Amino acid sequence: MCHQGVCMCLPNDGCLKHNHPVCGSDGSWYPSHCELHRTACIHRIHIKVDRSNLCLKSDEDTPAITMKPKFKKPSSIDAPVDPKLPAGAIIDSKEIFVGSYKKNHVNSADDKESWKNGVNGKDKGSVDGTDKGCNLKNYNDFKEKLLTHHCARFAEPDCKSEVSKQKDREYLATLIFSYYDRDIDYYLEKSELYEIEKKEDFGQLDNFCSLPDMLLYDDVEPNDNKISVNEFLKAFDKSGKSGKKVDVQIIPTLATAGNGLELKCAIPGAEDIVWKRYESEIGDNTDQGLAVFDDGSLFFSTIGVHHIGNYSCFDRKNNNFKQVHVLKVQMPPVVQVSPMSQMRQSKSDITVKCHAEGIPRPVISWNINEMPLPHDPDHFIQSDDNETLTIRQADYQRDTGAYKCVAKNQAGIAEDVASIFIEDMSHSKIHTSSQKSFGTFLVFHSRGYTAYQPQSCLMRREVRGKFGNFKFIPDNLDSPLTLCPNSKCDWGMSVNVKNQFVFISQPSQNRVVVIETSRKWNPIQVIDTDRQPIGLYYIPHLDQVWVLCWNGRDDGSMKTIVVIRDASQEIQHHSVHTQPVGNRFDLVEQIFMPPQNDLNHHFNFGYIVHAQQRGLFKLDLVEMKYVKVIDFSHFDCIPKSVAFVPIGGHVVVECVVPSTRKTLQIVVDYITDAIVSHLAVPGRPVVSPDSRHVVTVDFLSGKISVSNVTPEGMLEMGFEVIVSTSISDVEFFPSSERKGYDFVMSSADTENIIILSLNNGKVEKIKGTHKVGGDSMMTPSHMTRTVVSGGVFGDYLLTPFDSTISIIDGKHHHVKCEFKGTLQSNGIVFVEN
Repeated sequence: MCHQGVCMCLPNDGCLKHNHPVCGSDGSWYPSHCELHRTACIHRIHIKVDRSNLCLKSDEDTPAITMKPKFKKPSSIDAPVDPKLPAGAIIDSKEIFVGSYKKNHVNSADDKESWKNGVNGKDKGSVDGTDKGCNLKNYNDFKEKLLTHHCARFAEPDCKSEVSKQKDREYLATLIFSYYDRDIDYYLEKSELYEIEKKEDFGQLDNFCSLPDMLLYDDVEPNDNKISVNEFLKAFDKSGKSGKKVDVQIIPTLATAGNGLELKCAIPGAEDIVWKRYESEIGDNTDQGLAVFDDGSLFFSTIGVHHIGNYSCFDRKNNNFKQVHVLKVQMPPVVQVSPMSQMRQSKSDITVKCHAEGIPRPVISWNINEMPLPHDPDHFIQSDDNETLTIRQADYQRDTGAYKCVAKNQAGIAEDVASIFIEDMSHSKIHTSSQKSFGTFLVFHSRGYTAYQPQSCLMRREVRGKFGNFKFIPDNLDSPLTLCPNSKCDWGMSVNVKNQFVFISQPSQNRVVVIETSRKWNPIQVIDTDRQPIGLYYIPHLDQVWVLCWNGRDDGSMKTIVVIRDASQEIQHHSVHTQPVGNRFDLVEQIFMPPQNDLNHHFNFGYIVHAQQRGLFKLDLVEMKYVKVIDFSHFDCIPKSVAFVPIGGHVVVECVVPSTRKTLQIVVDYITDAIVSHLAVPGRPVVSPDSRHVVTVDFLSGKISVSNVTPEGMLEMGFEVIVSTSISDVEFFPSSERKGYDFVMSSADTENIIILSLNNGKVEKIKGTHKVGGDSMMTPSHMTRTVVSGGVFGDYLLTPFDSTISIIDGKHHHVKCEFKGTLQSNGIVFVEN
């Protein structure tokens, strides 16, 4: 303190009236701005206010609250404080007390008040001498300044209008969150808020508040020291109430998939219990197996992994107290072996594979004839986390038997059996045994179709277009029935029906062809549909094939849907329409159906888009009728693709704004249809078969974003990579290095196949031997070159290279063999047998 040219350090009690903690550039907390300068004065050093919250960062590794020791006077200064010294002279006070502040203490009301009163480093006070800090009014003003600042930064056309309109405010908030959330984990944590505050220099934007103050006012549900997408958007919602304090009780619950569950809402004196998930109220939802009892309990008839998440309950008349039930679901293993049976010669090497999934992931062991597998690592070789068993130099007496794969986790045990028969070479006159194939690729081309065995690189079966020996003959025939009535075959999409049949559309013939794959691989029947059937989708647990008919050659045609029931039955099939809308069949733009997954989780709903409509129509697959509309008009976007995430029950939507062609990624809750989040992320989302990863693919730029799905059902950003090519098609392939899947891409520009490890982001390229050629005669598609995986047990991939079929060893990353002369081969399906 200086007065009339004389400077002095304040005594111990000189700063008692100041009580707004600040962080110093030396990494220490000070009770006030005044105390910081007093300390600098006494120790003859320069200390300034640190706005990057260095103190909080340094406290991250401190397990408990600690008080810094009082500073002792330097040994060279023994004289008492002289209240008057020459200008520029300073002297130490007897001692100074420096307070401390624990980072994790912002959760309680008192500590949040301390945070509000100065922890953010903006202890500047007001011109009238009172220190207001970041109170609610200042915080709301800060948010308005933040919106205006970023609106100008993003070069929006009319910022004054956008900041005032709620719809535009939410759009701006979405852009801001996407800009802040650099790791794309859908959360803004403390460290991110500090870094953004420092990088953007928001100290020039407002004198009282900063980004970390969002943790005080808007970290409300749950109170977890981070800001979610919903919390961030609500912070800028003018209709919402920010800063409301709610007493929250967290109740963890563990349930097992397949069982029933009842959650009790124990709020004393509650009269009208309300349950919510993702801020959407849950009533009696028979479609999802949920019901709210008279006593306020929430009942689940059958728990599934899609139920994982938070369920909050409160009294509608008094919502100051809330219970949040954090539901985790464990799932018993689902196990499958391949091949189910095989006959082999003595002294040959035999391989049997087992695939198991569950939550948590199960541990695999093997039994032989109901006894544990003998410990003989030279004879019984177990690899791939015990999923692959190889019997070296098999002996007909010792090794013939039933090999049981046992999968176990904390939720239960599951097992499957493979039978192995071994011939005694000394008593066998003819030896025709060979290694059992783990599957067959069926390739459709202009001359018909061909079946290839990848392991032996042999052609298994070829059927030409003139084939006419069908098992089932339609009633109304004008001419003899053949596979391809015209000179060239044309094909649409194909689906594998339980490894027994392949259904494939013939758009120009307005029909679907059924091929049996268990015996002779011959066509057995045709099923009439509406005009130009293109898309086929198989729903295994309902045994239905859904067919999207374009009713014209162009994608913009008014499309209809027909359904083929009992698809796996060898009977004469017929197609039926979905429930009419009004007095006509429903006309749709696109249909999104849930694919099969390793968890064997059943989705009973799909989604439909109508032409130019901003939203999804939710479709009951059992009843084949609409049940709800999910409105996206708020975002002014049209859904382009949909991905289903079993763990946590999310639906990830790629949604395109027609006017700007910008892409949003909208996450919808499968149970309540609530919008969980929306971010400006370009690309099509796809989900790995084990439901552990969501991969977003920008086909044009080659940018790949990988998110991890946690056991709690949360989407957490993993990593991003950019491959140096546009992408044609994508596929998942069993990883050769770990449990799970790799991500496979075919290049649209070169002959390369690109393999991305979802575990660590490692990228490898498999070089092809032929240039890529477009298949102009095939049905229109977004891709020029498909890539198809050999299933969960397969070691191979298949992809067309112009007039060549290439089989790729996906385990060892090289081209295994090629078949030339196969023209326009873009329809490919894999059958395990």
